[in-house]
Amino acid sequence: MSGEAPPWLPAKLDLPESRSDRIAMLVNVFRKDILRTPLIYESQPVHLNMRLASEGLPECFWHLCGQGENRQIDPERAVRLRWLRAVIENADDAAVLKWDGPGTAQRQTCRYLWLRDFDYCIVLAPGRQGEWNLVTAHAIEGNRRRRDLMNRYIRAGVHN
Repeated sequence: MSGEAPPWLPAKLDLPESRSDRIAMLVNVFRKDILRTPLIYESQPVHLNMRLASEGLPECFWHLCGQGENRQIDPERAVRLRWLRAVIENADDAAVLKWDGPGTAQRQTCRYLWLRDFDYCIVLAPGRQGEWNLVTAHAIEGNRRRRDLMNRYIRAGVHN
């Protein structure tokens, strides 16, 4: 990470030590900061996968706060939970690199929003009627992953 944070970027969360307190805090932030009002990107709604998953929490919660098949809390993702809305709402800021590129699974193309200097990336997939679907959002850990994202950005030929 380098540089000064954009004024619109919230501070990272300070996570409690106990797992149950962490989950309670993260669920509260998730409800307040993400679910309370619709997420909008490029004047279109961003849909979240609200299908219940592990511990009775929505699938999208785990994509934002956890990792692995057992969906354990990933502190590096979790501390950035408030960043989702901020990055989506400020995607036109110069601090956010954005491009369309190959996705995973059955998705042909995804939109990447990468807050490069702060190691955070959001992946959105276009919906059928112009809306967006949140695929995931996560911290970028390791130089290999950073290089991979930069190579994808360069291959996309976008220079914002």
